[in-house]
Amino acid sequence: MCVKAFFILNSIVRSVFLHNFFSVWGMLLGISVRGLQTLEEANEAERFFADPEHPAGAAQRRIAQALEAVRTNAVRLDRDRNAVASFLDGVVVV
Repeated sequence: MCVKAFFILNSIVRSVFLHNFFSVWGMLLGISVRGLQTLEEANEAERFFADPEHPAGAAQRRIAQALEAVRTNAVRLDRDRNAVASFLDGVVVV
């Protein structure tokens, strides 16, 4: 194999590996952030990834989407907490 072909092949393999690695990394960060439950936790995660010492890189969009989902769920939980509690108080457990 000539040197030029080796470097081209090496470049292709490296770019495919890195693309797959960063795709999985972004997915893992998004899933981890979605596990948060409160607005305070979402704000803390946002501050963490906004810090230049903790760059999210290609996962930034997934993190933003996950933070939006966490905030939506937290607001809904706060809004509906009393209604669900009063409904469950009226449910007869057998």
